Amino acid sequence: DMRRIRAVAASLRSIRDRVREFDDDETWDTVAFDNAVGLLEGAIEDTDFSGYLLELAEMPARGFLVHLDSLIAFLDVYEKEAEGSGGILNFPSRKG
Repeated sequence: DMRRIRAVAASLRSIRDRVREFDDDETWDTVAFDNAVGLLEGAIEDTDFSGYLLELAEMPARGFLVHLDSLIAFLDVYEKEAEGSGGILNFPSRKG
């Protein structure tokens, strides 16, 4: 469901913007990130996003930005590839 993928990517961008806006905050609760990741379940066939959950009450802002940027990049590439192929692509899970 590309609408859900786009919505989650937009949510993650919003979180990223907030972290950057409040750059004096050294740590962040990852609950908003984890909630967004939870919305991805079932959006991409055969892809388990549970390995992306951070579930931390305090995460250093720099590390949090890395997770935000990497998942946003993943979703952006997925969207472009899916649109280019005219269908849905399968990506392997991060869990090994």
